[in-house]
Amino acid sequence: MKISKDTIIQGFMILEKVYTDFSKKLENKEQTREMIDTWVDLLETADLNYQEASKDFVAAVKNISTTNKYIPTIAEIIETMKQVKQNREDKDANYVAVDTSNLTDEEYIMLVKKQITIKELIEKGKIHV
Repeated sequence: MKISKDTIIQGFMILEKVYTDFSKKLENKEQTREMIDTWVDLLETADLNYQEASKDFVAAVKNISTTNKYIPTIAEIIETMKQVKQNREDKDANYVAVDTSNLTDEEYIMLVKKQITIKELIEKGKIHV
């Protein structure tokens, strides 16, 4: 999914609040439009057209704004976006779906109360991963 101009503007608004020098760059409307178009093009060529790209862009701007003393470059934001995406994928890879439909009510209650573990139920053949 392509990162929209609205998303870029959202990121610019964050940068404007954090970095006083950035707000000076936005004073001229024509230059601001050109800068937005340039960022859209650069993000597109950086192969960042995926479902969560817009969320990752905003997250990257927020993240980098808390660590950088100076206005971040588009390259720094792209790098941070890639880290945000990788972190999310790593979390998703650690998630394992567990099918508890074969458990009796008693077994399910024991599981919820932590009287039995998922590992024990897998070993008994009651849960499939």
